[in-house]
Amino acid sequence: MRRVVQHGLERFREEVWSRGGLDELTAAEGLRHITGVILHDLETRLSADCSVTLKQPQILHALHFALRVLCVKALSMVESDRQKKAMSDLLAQKTMVKEHFLLIVQANKGDVERATNFAVLYHNSLMSWLDHEVTQLAAEVRNQVLHEMPDPQRSSELAFQQAFAAHNWPDVIEYVLDMSAYLEKLYLTLFHHRKRSFVEAAQSCVEKRVLCVYDLLHETVGQWARREEGLLNDKVDVAKGMTASYSRRRSVQTLKDFVTSHAGRVPEASDQAQAHHQLAERIPATADFDIADPKLFADTVQARMSDFTDSREIQKRITQQLEKSLREQSRQAWGLIRGCTERCPLCGAKCDLVGEHSRHRCGHHLFPAFHGWMDSNTGLPSFGHCMCSTTHEGSYQCKDGVWRSFEEYFKSDHPAWLAALPEEQGTGMLEHDLHCLQAAWVNCREPLLEYFAPMVDWCPDEWHRKYFEEGRALTKADLQTAKERIRKIRNHTWVPPDE
Repeated sequence: MRRVVQHGLERFREEVWSRGGLDELTAAEGLRHITGVILHDLETRLSADCSVTLKQPQILHALHFALRVLCVKALSMVESDRQKKAMSDLLAQKTMVKEHFLLIVQANKGDVERATNFAVLYHNSLMSWLDHEVTQLAAEVRNQVLHEMPDPQRSSELAFQQAFAAHNWPDVIEYVLDMSAYLEKLYLTLFHHRKRSFVEAAQSCVEKRVLCVYDLLHETVGQWARREEGLLNDKVDVAKGMTASYSRRRSVQTLKDFVTSHAGRVPEASDQAQAHHQLAERIPATADFDIADPKLFADTVQARMSDFTDSREIQKRITQQLEKSLREQSRQAWGLIRGCTERCPLCGAKCDLVGEHSRHRCGHHLFPAFHGWMDSNTGLPSFGHCMCSTTHEGSYQCKDGVWRSFEEYFKSDHPAWLAALPEEQGTGMLEHDLHCLQAAWVNCREPLLEYFAPMVDWCPDEWHRKYFEEGRALTKADLQTAKERIRKIRNHTWVPPDE
């Protein structure tokens, strides 16, 4: 029990640490994992291996207390990491500012050192723009995924259609064992395929766009040096055979002004308009050093920029930042898709609403047997669909031990679910769902009976004759495969296949 709890809490600690904080979605996921995974796992193992029953209130209280303590520790780690990173950034800025001021006060520093400093500052400024471009690219991937799975209702509908309606029996087992994990599997698969088909080409475009800015800077600095050299040559006094005093001051500021004015002369419709704009916008703040030799200064800046582009530092940074941004965007998108974690009190189907809501609903209810509900006396599986009239005519035991009618039971114990369970209207949708559920039970009941032992094996003969698929029906071995995949999804170690 300690190992199970420790593993689950450790996973939640890593989740809080990786997100850099504790938001509402992360907290809700932690509580869901405690009640829907850890506690269920403990109960299943103990009831199967030891034939004992847990004291649920005490166990839940202990788990909640452990979760709260873990949150405090995780947030302390996050804050400590933030302080370390902030201090590291401050020290890096301090070093850079110190070097820059040393150039100001040291008179023996020439154009080479000042040009190198200017190139490094310009490079750092362009790197912040690169990070912004990569973040925008990751957001585009997320938006494309959300366009196909924009909300929990449509996502839940997609999950039901892909599992039950498509007669995809391995997916049915995963859907039944943990619908949230199965929904996350669909999301991760879609995100992975979208990333594979879109990111490679888009990443190449971003890289080309960034390198274009560096090439433009290389060219612009060269144009500035040629202009300055031309202005200097115009001052030659041919009669005296010597160079007259050149009154115009050549400095870093003249280079900045040249970059800005050059960008202003480029038409907006030009292909390089955006590159010129970024080049002018990202000019670093530096001291206005005097430049003795514009050509030497320009050659040094160009050489330093070539070092950056030839060293593959830019390509490496794009890849690293893109992976980091995609992970963050993936978490944000999954938080929007995941929705509410409440379950139908009759069949265990997940609520598919998102955001604050006082009433729950789900588009597709299941047979209670799919979540292990059976007759307490005979052990026969329960096939009472939530929308059927027979279900609404039954009586149910409330939390106070009193048996009440369907409506009174929900008003007493589950008022938020009452509006989600209207009596059968004879619609074709319910009939279609019943056919899908009956076929799924016929072909998946072996692993389900193994999982929900001691449920009695029973299936109407009519269902078996109509829906049984020889060679496709699942066996007990398929249960372990589904459990292993769900465990990997919960532990964030599952990777979607390429095909």
